[in-house]
Amino acid sequence: MRDILKLSLILAIICAVAGAALAATYSVTSEVIVARQKAELEARLQELLPMADAFTEVDADGVVHYLAKRGGQLVGAIMVASGRGHVGPIELLVSFDVSGKVLGVKVTGHRETAGIGHKVEDQGFLRQFVGKEQGDAVAIGQDIVAVSGATTSARGVAGGVRQAIANFNVHVMRAPPEPVLDISAVADGEYEGEGEGLLGPIVVRVTVRGGKIVNIAVLSHSETPDYAARAIPEISRAVIDKQTLDVDVVSGATGASEGLIAALKQALEEAPRK
Repeated sequence: MRDILKLSLILAIICAVAGAALAATYSVTSEVIVARQKAELEARLQELLPMADAFTEVDADGVVHYLAKRGGQLVGAIMVASGRGHVGPIELLVSFDVSGKVLGVKVTGHRETAGIGHKVEDQGFLRQFVGKEQGDAVAIGQDIVAVSGATTSARGVAGGVRQAIANFNVHVMRAPPEPVLDISAVADGEYEGEGEGLLGPIVVRVTVRGGKIVNIAVLSHSETPDYAARAIPEISRAVIDKQTLDVDVVSGATGASEGLIAALKQALEEAPRK
């Protein structure tokens, strides 16, 4: 019995010492990792806006960005953004000058297929976004050329840049959010629009009668059949039931949902008013 107690005490002491050693190692290691991550971020920010001598991190309602200053004067900003690629999110940093034009794009992380998705990190592709601003399509097949063999990944980057442009205008330029579309003011008729889905353009025809959306028909799309079969009827039904484009995307079919909503928005915004 005495031997068992002795062994138990020895084991307890060993566990305590090992635990303390692990805790100390973790503390030192975590500090090193944090310092390394901070240094890498600062290097990326400086690379995107080399004229700046200071960056201030801002978190505005979950929209993280960095205000870039030189001599205390604002010279631009860098927005943290992401777009949906083939496998998962593609993380981006997008830099802007003070007028709202894109100066550069850097891919900071993704899980795309090696050798294919990595093509979107190519500077020849990313340089296409330089000069883009609010009002530009920033869409594959319109004003951006996709990377051969990595179209879905390229669309993810384009979507992330569009998000960054919109966020820059609201949170840095302090532009008011886009007004809510008044469907009741749209004249009766059938109107077509196009939006960028995950795998390509989605073309729709929306029918308006008596100031209400009464029918939505998808004329063409390139989405995966399973995703389209879920997103198209669910989004269409929600828009018609609620008479608004402010509806939730379908889980697991975000790209198709957002593309359909964008197509409806274009159709209704360009339609004549009563």
